Amino acid sequence: MDSKLPPFWILFLLLLMLMSCGVNGNHSDHLPVHCNFMLVEPRVFQRWCVGTYPWLAYIKYQDKLINVGEPYGLYMTLAQDSILVLHKKSPLLKCRNLMFKNKNSFVCLDRDHNVTITVNDATMHCLPFHIKLPDDLMNECLKQNDFQHKNEYLVEVLRARRCILHYTLGEEGAQPLQMPIILLILAILLQLQ
Repeated sequence: MDSKLPPFWILFLLLLMLMSCGVNGNHSDHLPVHCNFMLVEPRVFQRWCVGTYPWLAYIKYQDKLINVGEPYGLYMTLAQDSILVLHKKSPLLKCRNLMFKNKNSFVCLDRDHNVTITVNDATMHCLPFHIKLPDDLMNECLKQNDFQHKNEYLVEVLRARRCILHYTLGEEGAQPLQMPIILLILAILLQLQ
């Protein structure tokens, strides 16, 4: 059996790679459908805790976009109906109060002025229901920061009906997986055999 791919398939994979450029690129403002509520209903997220990603969460959730020991922050809306988890080192973590603009930009509402903070690239996942990840991260964060009255904080996190997971990508954070490039490399290797 001939393992070489015909030139048509190499061109097809190359075209696929070119078409995918920008999907996770710096200028992409693509927002997942479940995140549209962030644009419709502007809300302020208040920082509750900043910690470093624990082994327990890394093993339990197998999140490939963050490593053990990297920073994360937990932010809740004033109504406590949504929780925002900021993953990875970014200037966003320095802000106490954030308002969403797009997946790469938030308005920092600290002190008496509003400052827009923009990261080079980011990805978001919005879940219209409560998940256990923020509970576990809040518990670990409270332990790391030696908070008093931990149960009160944990009860408030349980009230959140929506979970927003935000990852800073690129130089400031994780590197997105570029599957079409992997496919192109595979095609070239098969052609060389």
